[in-house]
Amino acid sequence: MKHKFLMTCALFLMVGTVLAAAPNRQVIYVGNENVTSGGYWTTDSAGTVTAFTGEGTPADKFIHYDAENNVLTLHNATIKKGLDYSESIEGGTYIFGSAIGVFNERGNAELTIKLEGTNTIAEVSNGIYVLTTSSSASNATLTIEGDGSLDASASQAGIWVQGNSCDAALKIENAKVTATLVDSYGGNGVIVQSAENSSASLTVDGGSLTATGSGATFAGIQMQFGFGTSGAGTPTVTVSGNAIVRANGSAGGITSNSSTPIQFGAGPGIIFNGKEGTVYGDVTLQEDLTINQGETLTISDEASLDMNGKTITVQSGGCLVGELTGSGTVKYAPTITTDSLPDGTVGTEYCQTFTAEGDASITWSITSGSLPDGLNLNETTGEIFGTPTMSGCYDFTLTASNDSGSDNREFSLKINEGGDGINDIVADSTLYVFSTKGMLHIMGTEAEAEVYDVRGVLVYCGTERTLHLPAGVYIVHAEGRNWKAVVE
Repeated sequence: MKHKFLMTCALFLMVGTVLAAAPNRQVIYVGNENVTSGGYWTTDSAGTVTAFTGEGTPADKFIHYDAENNVLTLHNATIKKGLDYSESIEGGTYIFGSAIGVFNERGNAELTIKLEGTNTIAEVSNGIYVLTTSSSASNATLTIEGDGSLDASASQAGIWVQGNSCDAALKIENAKVTATLVDSYGGNGVIVQSAENSSASLTVDGGSLTATGSGATFAGIQMQFGFGTSGAGTPTVTVSGNAIVRANGSAGGITSNSSTPIQFGAGPGIIFNGKEGTVYGDVTLQEDLTINQGETLTISDEASLDMNGKTITVQSGGCLVGELTGSGTVKYAPTITTDSLPDGTVGTEYCQTFTAEGDASITWSITSGSLPDGLNLNETTGEIFGTPTMSGCYDFTLTASNDSGSDNREFSLKINEGGDGINDIVADSTLYVFSTKGMLHIMGTEAEAEVYDVRGVLVYCGTERTLHLPAGVYIVHAEGRNWKAVVE
């Protein structure tokens, strides 16, 4: 009896791991190749997909479709060719331009993609497009799994799952997926599109999804119901297994046209919806995390974030709200806190120090424009020092950098004249500064005078009233004031 029980359990486990075959009437294209019947294909650096005619399994950079279990494996594959438009093949007028296209006009459209190594999709209209146009209640489902990665960039949508008559679902399990819209006209990084009054769902269990839209009216992830600007249905975004979702676009991170708000939740996981990041449940970091410029990551009292020995880098302008647990390292890039600089005066010593928040060991530099003549920047302390020699308004960009990142800020520094004019400057009722050819005259005072050239170098200090000097611009400092004169 005991022996029979063990055999029954073993049989149950075997049955439980069997994957479903592809839906009837479904076709699949990869890189303009029909892979519906199964087999192996190789890819090259140009992104061309070629049927494999050798024996066994290709050594590397290959695609395999298991038709029996409806699993498409990408192994260090590069795909840069979409399906050609054609009225003579099934789906050729619907999913053309797709690097990976799944089409069914009579039933469900489903596919599981298994990622091995590093995989790339680029230079196509749609990265992955799963579409059912069936008028009956048919669903569209895409599952991406495995311990590899996929970077899908496209001009229309990085990933698009569309069920015209019922539900649509995108599921990511432990894989690292990036979907980026690269066209200047704009589009969504990810689209999950179902019929009206149906369900559109995104589930990320372990791993990560980064989706970036392009254009003023597009989002990183769009949950779409029907084909209009407004619709009805249930949009859900769920994270678990310490997954991380990032979505960015001009119109928002994760958006929907449904009258029902998007339901976020479950956990443990992190969702960056645009610039706002939220920790759901008790998350344990599986990899280093960066909070980018302008982003905020919030850990509420009902959630927790265990660093698990990883590093969190907060870029300039980023913000981390809440308490961290566990051991790890938090690094802060500089954020320049100085807003403006006071005016300076020709011939008068100038000293101001820039300030910034962030980790120590900040390096300061001028990355565009320049400081006024006679002033210098201490790259270690952020101090501007020296004696300005020329008046004017000087615009420059200051950069503060450390090992975690950098911050830039534009400044304008005005240097005023040392007196009221260029030549023959009258400072008060007694002191009088003027020039003649080859000479500078200081009259009406017995005080010691300092004379600086245009570089801020002291060329004379004393009580002589007439000085023989080369032609140029000079600053005279006497009685606590400054005058500027031109010797011709």
